[in-house]
Amino acid sequence: MTRKDYVALAAAIRETRIPIERGLFLAGPEGSKSAALEAIESVELNIARVLYADNSRFDRNRFLKACRTAGTVQS
Repeated sequence: MTRKDYVALAAAIRETRIPIERGLFLAGPEGSKSAALEAIESVELNIARVLYADNSRFDRNRFLKACRTAGTVQS
């Protein structure tokens, strides 16, 4: 995989996370929002683990930050 692939994955995760954080995705109780965010974080960590196994130079912290914040990741 390439850096471009990593950026695309982080963007896809971020796009899923944003409506949950804003409370737009779930109509249930606040606990549902918390559970949904925990699930997203679990997915983020598992994907980061797989990407590191693919490339030992993979920057896990940078990937996780990209999953959780808007904007593009700089080199």
